[in-house]
Amino acid sequence: MLTIPLPSSLPTPAVAPCAAEPIPSLMEYLAVVPDPRRPQGTRHPLPAVLALVCCALLCGERYLQAIAEWGRNHSAELIQALGFTRPKTPCCA
Repeated sequence: MLTIPLPSSLPTPAVAPCAAEPIPSLMEYLAVVPDPRRPQGTRHPLPAVLALVCCALLCGERYLQAIAEWGRNHSAELIQALGFTRPKTPCCA
């Protein structure tokens, strides 16, 4: 099993000090998570994969196989909105 240590603090998107400014979206936070994967063979953007996992978890999926199937069973519009650049989401492997 591959384990990757998490950094002690993740970078955060720039937030304006004024309370009237909108709060950054989840996608903005996911975009600044460092990608530990090697560029060779990377097929899907990390923020899209993390967004897919978040959505599937919120829908009650708890296992990797179920999360992958959840992504495969949804529309192309949702997949594109999550930030995937390919027509299919990642498989369980």
